[in-house]
Amino acid sequence: MIYDGIVTYAVIKELNNKIISGRIEKISMPTNLEIDIYIYAGQKYILKIDCNPSSAKIYISNNKKNAPLVPPTFCMVLRKHLEGSKITAISQYNLDRIIQIEFETLSEMNDIEKKSLIIELMGKHSNCIFVDKDNIIIDSLKHITPSISSVRNVLPNLPYIYPVTKNNILQTNID
Repeated sequence: MIYDGIVTYAVIKELNNKIISGRIEKISMPTNLEIDIYIYAGQKYILKIDCNPSSAKIYISNNKKNAPLVPPTFCMVLRKHLEGSKITAISQYNLDRIIQIEFETLSEMNDIEKKSLIIELMGKHSNCIFVDKDNIIIDSLKHITPSISSVRNVLPNLPYIYPVTKNNILQTNID
């Protein structure tokens, strides 16, 4: 199935109906480009985030995949910050294939903090970026260095910048 802005909009609606206010129980990465987030929101769900260039998608499933014995670094970062957190909002950026999932977490000092997972489902440019409340990148699935792209860098401690997208057709005046 082709993942475009309209399909993404429908997926966001489903995710909001099922997992909003859910608690994160577990996070795993069956492959280097897939993330499984186990959520309890009245019942158990597995949110699957697939950043494979040929099949980038996000969906809810009940199928568990075995994870490697040694999880990737990005998985460990997500576990450290998000396990036990609560999903507070799920939104789409500019009717594009960019999804933002917002979480409430507890800091080491037991203060409530807001963090977000930004999922960009854009073919070979697909990525999953974890940011703090100020949109500073904590880590990302794929690091984009200046040698890879002169337009946009995705590295820890840099501000997150949305990719250039097309106009939102719902906000375009037609005369």
